[in-house]
Amino acid sequence: MLRWTSIALGLVGFVCFSIWFAWTHLLPAEVADDLRSKSEWSALQVVEQKYRDVPAREPYILLRDAFPKEEMRISVLGINTGSSNGYVWVLLNPHAKPYYKQLPPDQPIHLESADLMNVQRLTEIHPEVLTQLESFAPKERDVSRRVN
Repeated sequence: MLRWTSIALGLVGFVCFSIWFAWTHLLPAEVADDLRSKSEWSALQVVEQKYRDVPAREPYILLRDAFPKEEMRISVLGINTGSSNGYVWVLLNPHAKPYYKQLPPDQPIHLESADLMNVQRLTEIHPEVLTQLESFAPKERDVSRRVN
């Protein structure tokens, strides 16, 4: 009886190890990226839902390490929409494509250049996300070249 129990436990352990090994070493990169992207979208949804009814009083809210106890340390930026819709949430440091993740996705964004520079000083922003955010921020005008 003890022998069969040992064999069964050994077989279960071998199967579990084989599944783990295949999952971590043999999984195609596209599948791994897709799974990671889904977890990033999920985390962004949690933040958006948590702050959905919070009145938008500040130009932005920066959540650094929004989930500190999780394996995935992410930073999220809430940008005031200037309307009654509250904040638009953007994942700042994604690890999987598409790198730019925003909720709600169809909400227009306006971000001041100074606010974006402040956020850059406080946390790391993925280059593709930074490029997208810079496209929303108005460019500073060069007042020294003003023609009279």
